[in-house]
Amino acid sequence: MASNQPQQQLFLERAAQEQVADFRRAALPNWFSVAPVAAAVMSVYGTAPYNYIGTNLCVMLALVYFFIGLAVVHSWTATQKRGLWILIAYYALLGFPYPWTMIVMLLLTMLLGLADPWIDFRRRFAGKKEARG
Repeated sequence: MASNQPQQQLFLERAAQEQVADFRRAALPNWFSVAPVAAAVMSVYGTAPYNYIGTNLCVMLALVYFFIGLAVVHSWTATQKRGLWILIAYYALLGFPYPWTMIVMLLLTMLLGLADPWIDFRRRFAGKKEARG
């Protein structure tokens, strides 16, 4: 019986590359940006049960925008010559045990994800990669 080991390995490698590429393309529609604004308004101006719901929605939406920001960072590092090292440094700063470093990196990543639908960073990164050759 012939072994399918090389074919299986090739299939697994392609599947892993496609998953990474899918993560880099993760995006939200422009209209979704209304949700954090509505949740923040509900959190600040809502009455007793609604302000609690608004606060929790803000936290959940911040997590969504954080992951979109991570996708933008991964897309940018894919266009850079030393992208792997930049990504390692980014995750080192993100996981740095000093709390203010971690908070700043989390907020910057979240804001990057929040701004992505309008600025479309990944399209800009792709244009620079083609221009750079």
